[in-house]
Amino acid sequence: MRARDYLEPPLQGLKLVHGEYQRLPERELAGGTLALTSEVLGLELRLQLAENRMRYYDPQIGEDLLDYTETEDIRQAKAAARQAAEARPAR
Repeated sequence: MRARDYLEPPLQGLKLVHGEYQRLPERELAGGTLALTSEVLGLELRLQLAENRMRYYDPQIGEDLLDYTETEDIRQAKAAARQAAEARPAR
């Protein structure tokens, strides 16, 4: 199920201002990506509509944050490299 199938606009956010919730303005970026800025998190929430994928973007470093799957893949690759290095005979 895609966000736009049940939510219009497909990316929405609210912030509490003086006891009342106000809608965060969304922006459309290149490639059909919608973005909201969270002042509290210091991040942008980005919905890539073509992939139906939500990402957190850190404007301080100019990069998307890794999601759980990406982080786990890196951890497993490092563990495999460490095991391979430990299995090599010492010189």
